[in-house]
Amino acid sequence: MMIVDLVFSLLMLLVGFGMGWGLCRAYASAPESAGGVDAERAAAILARIGDLASSVATDVDAHSSRVAQCSSDLAEAANSDDPNREQRVIDSLSEILKANERLQEQLASAEGQLQRQAAELEEQTTVARTDALTSLFNRRALDDEINRRMAEWQRRQSVFTLVMIDVDHFKKFNDTHGHQAGDEVLRGVGAVLAKTMREMDMVARFGGEEFAVVLPATNLSEGRRAAERARRCIEESVFTFGKTQLRVNASVGVAEVIDVDNMGTLVKRADEALYAAKKAGRNCVWYHDGDGVFASAGAAETAKPVAEAAGAAALETSPAAAPAGSTAAADPNGDAPAATFANDLRRRLAECQQFKLPLSVIFVDIDELPKLVAEWGPAVSDAVFKALFEIADEVRGDMGFVSRLNARLAIVIPGADLDAASDLAERLREVVLKGRARLRGKPINHSVSVGIAEGVAGDTFNSLCQRVDAAVLASKASGKNCTHVHTGTICRRVAQVAVGASG
Repeated sequence: MMIVDLVFSLLMLLVGFGMGWGLCRAYASAPESAGGVDAERAAAILARIGDLASSVATDVDAHSSRVAQCSSDLAEAANSDDPNREQRVIDSLSEILKANERLQEQLASAEGQLQRQAAELEEQTTVARTDALTSLFNRRALDDEINRRMAEWQRRQSVFTLVMIDVDHFKKFNDTHGHQAGDEVLRGVGAVLAKTMREMDMVARFGGEEFAVVLPATNLSEGRRAAERARRCIEESVFTFGKTQLRVNASVGVAEVIDVDNMGTLVKRADEALYAAKKAGRNCVWYHDGDGVFASAGAAETAKPVAEAAGAAALETSPAAAPAGSTAAADPNGDAPAATFANDLRRRLAECQQFKLPLSVIFVDIDELPKLVAEWGPAVSDAVFKALFEIADEVRGDMGFVSRLNARLAIVIPGADLDAASDLAERLREVVLKGRARLRGKPINHSVSVGIAEGVAGDTFNSLCQRVDAAVLASKASGKNCTHVHTGTICRRVAQVAVGASG
């Protein structure tokens, strides 16, 4: 019975050697750039397993030789006429038992060493699939998961969705706050995603400030809802670095696997949706349905680009936050300083609600402003805004007031409903296209994207400005150079005036 047990133990140990040897060779040969186990450590584990295998083989050979000798002595004693043959038989059997016991001890020792090597190999495998900064899965683990899900899709049509998430303006964030603060924010974003997603979902760091989530058994509609939930949670989170509290936004792209997909095309489609979200103003969700990219339902209503300092969040600046003499406190180009815009709008909104009068707010964004600056220089911004203020004064007459909010023009028009505000906005856009703005005697040809919303019963400053923001984003997403109004439920494009730019 003991010999049978020893043979079984030996077989199991050899299987363990084989598996460990194969795994170590695979990981030792994997390039570190692909996220494999550290080559030197894997090679060391491989060498130790090889030494252990050689040692066990030597022990087994010695045991076999000893047992063969004892068996020969036993047979000779059993067939001899030696009066001491019974003792010789007992001695031979005793030697066999002792040899078996020694081998059992040697195998037990080898098994313990193999278990330790297996544990170290498992640790190295985990490290190879984990991002060091965020402790999420890394790109290699993500690729493996997508390939596995892709195989299930091709075999059983098991649907899944890929979500790509990119922290907005992260380079500028690092330049402002430092790379250590940036690392802390990336860790925080990773933790938010891990907490927000389901246990069955795989959250990974794709690289840099980009993350990815694989959502098993999830169609495009469900994936869009999960993406919007993740975007909102990131936006609402506060990350602490030292004594500084930091906030960031993220743009999100979503794609569901389709019949023609492989891993590369699926990632490409999700990435195209992510790029569209960036282009539409950031801090929103877009998706790719296989034919093209589209804004996710509800994304525009919640998008508030931080970098452009526009919309409700950016306008929540109290006068105390902007000391006299600062740019925010006294914009020479505007009727209403940016720091007082929120208070003025609140007051006008309250008056209109009290007397049941209409009030509309128009936001005007200069299209492709970075390109204009690159072509004309920094002075182009002031030149364009100067012309915008002149045009706004002309089209609004004695109604309301105008303010410059960083890279945005805001017009508040008490007494104007959506139709009246739309007419004003389209007249403004038409004049802009005729090249009113000039620099160094030359016309600056450019266009604007416009958003409008009318105050309704129960509106607050925040809710009204969020709707105007959503309308601006809808205009940008529609190709810029147009006007959208937010009706209270949807963003609708205003019938466009047929005009062209002229010199």
